[in-house]
Amino acid sequence: MILDTLKKMQADPEGYHIQKVEDISSYMDGYGWCTMKHEVKNEDSGWSFSSFTKFVKEYFNMKCPHPNWVMTIRFYSNSDRETLQHFFNLFNQFMAERQEEKDIL
Repeated sequence: MILDTLKKMQADPEGYHIQKVEDISSYMDGYGWCTMKHEVKNEDSGWSFSSFTKFVKEYFNMKCPHPNWVMTIRFYSNSDRETLQHFFNLFNQFMAERQEEKDIL
């Protein structure tokens, strides 16, 4: 469900009032809280905040344990628009790798 929404956000960020990576993070935090509070089963296999953070930090070769994916993307971006470009590029790459892993198994 969240993966479908992220794909729609990528196609039309203004329609979701998304202007920077922090907006995506806020949306995803709210989604995570709602699914936990209402005990909704996560149907988006292959996606998790911690695995995406690890992927982003490895992509940028970050050794520091503290920054999450939002801070890391922000650090390597020159503008709000660029944070969105980085996020969606990394998100698509992350999901493609997860799909490849599934295909191998």
